[in-house]
Amino acid sequence: MIWVNIMWLLSLVLSLTSALFATLTQQWACRYIQLPELLSSQREQARVRSYLFRGMQKYNMRMLHAVETTPTLLHLSVFLFFVGLVIFFFSINKTVAIVVSVSVGLFALAYFALTILPCIAHDCPYRTP
Repeated sequence: MIWVNIMWLLSLVLSLTSALFATLTQQWACRYIQLPELLSSQREQARVRSYLFRGMQKYNMRMLHAVETTPTLLHLSVFLFFVGLVIFFFSINKTVAIVVSVSVGLFALAYFALTILPCIAHDCPYRTP
């Protein structure tokens, strides 16, 4: 039963971390977009945007990595929660555990298909981290 608690607590920590990353990324992006717009002349706006961009380079901030990390943490969180759920139900009732395992297995199969499909068909709009 300790494994269930470990899985669920890790899932909670990862989902909260993902939510925090999403909020921080949104705040950073809003500041980057809105701060230059407060100024009246386009020249001043360009200078502020350039200043902010140099700051991003100076502190090695790659927005793409921050944006891609958030859903990855959330996907890992869901995976850990489902693993904990299956382990939990196997200790309570085998019939329910089998039904939950099949449901989780179908979900995992769909997720795997959505991960592989863009590698096969490059115009596929579905992407997973």
